[in-house]
Amino acid sequence: MLVDVHALRLRLVARRHVDLNRTRSALCRRPS
Repeated sequence: MLVDVHALRLRLVARRHVDLNRTRSALCRRPS
């Protein structure tokens, strides 16, 4: 069970990291 929880946490962190990268790339593309 602990392994499953750890995997879920890692998946959530990875998804959040991907979202951050996507938003950062969008902000960089948009001329301020």
